[in-house]
Amino acid sequence: MKKIKGVFVRHGLSEANISRTLVGFTDAPLSERGRLELEEIKKEDIYPVTNLYFSSDLKRAKSTAQILFGDKGKINYREGFRELYFGSIEGVPFSELDFDDLFDKWYKDIVVEGMESYDEFRSRIEKALLGVIDETIAEGKDSFTVVSHSCTMRMLNVYLEGLDKTLFYALKFENAHGFVAEIDYDEIEKKILSVSLKTI
Repeated sequence: MKKIKGVFVRHGLSEANISRTLVGFTDAPLSERGRLELEEIKKEDIYPVTNLYFSSDLKRAKSTAQILFGDKGKINYREGFRELYFGSIEGVPFSELDFDDLFDKWYKDIVVEGMESYDEFRSRIEKALLGVIDETIAEGKDSFTVVSHSCTMRMLNVYLEGLDKTLFYALKFENAHGFVAEIDYDEIEKKILSVSLKTI
């Protein structure tokens, strides 16, 4: 068994966050306000230092990772940590959406055209997470950081704590914040044995 520390951070305030527009794979950039907020948060030194650094390959996450952790080491980009893909409703204003209804249906595999299903999303996030854990161990390290997105953070939380999927949408993560996970990992069976989470 290996003990691994994972630090999970949501990206900074994006242009889409400000305009309250739904984006998943849409490559929305950080806003200028988001950049300035990240520079200030960086001074607070709230994130534990880790051996390795990973990020979604979308601009808002990449820029966040570079601002917060670019001086700590190489940032490794992983498509697997992208936001949930919302299909035909990407780019739609929040005011035109009923998120409670959207996610209630999503839990039952009723999805809008092209949207990633719950099982598809969970499988993608699980694969990306276990890949990072295995890479960390293979390099003889014991900690890593991942910068990702709102729904990605929710799924990581659900997966790590074994929560019921209907709790997914109720989980909230502010921009540039997240949680630290102390993970007991069976590197032979490739599975997580236990987890302790703390918010940051």
